[in-house]
Amino acid sequence: MEEKQKIIFQTKATEPVKTVVEEQKVEAPKKRPAQMELVKNFDGRLTVTLNAHDFSTPPINIKFDHLQEKRYVPAKYALGVFNTPGALKQFGKGYFTFSDMETLLEWAEELGYYVDEMVRERKITAREIKEALRAGDLKPMKEILELGDAKVLKDVVSHARKGYNELNVSMIKLIEGKLNVSLTPVDLSE
Repeated sequence: MEEKQKIIFQTKATEPVKTVVEEQKVEAPKKRPAQMELVKNFDGRLTVTLNAHDFSTPPINIKFDHLQEKRYVPAKYALGVFNTPGALKQFGKGYFTFSDMETLLEWAEELGYYVDEMVRERKITAREIKEALRAGDLKPMKEILELGDAKVLKDVVSHARKGYNELNVSMIKLIEGKLNVSLTPVDLSE
């Protein structure tokens, strides 16, 4: 939504008042979310300490237990990930991400924060791995295996071994073939 604004100003201080009218387009401010969804990106517990981006309020600790996958945080704390060194390091390593990364990164750049390339890279979440294994769909799993780093590939093997009895044969062959591992559970009690 654009509005036109008229600006009237005097051309020279010594001349009689002459007005020059210029029309400028003024953009309406973008609608930003009040909260953002923070998504934990691995199995286990996680604590993230975030400052408010404007330092107007004290830092908050966001704690995830091993079963929680997502939490909503106020937007000013989500933006605070760029001025909280520990949280930025966790964010860059992929311990957590935000569900609407495009909006967060655009907003951070508008506020003048430096956004590193490692933050921009797409992170494969534990949820995506679990969903691909549950669905038995080979296409997303192939993408995960091609794009994933060492941590993601370890997570794939771990989740596949946990749910081995629910996997279809083609999924097992794909993972074992690409990663050169055996997913078959071994009983050491014999």
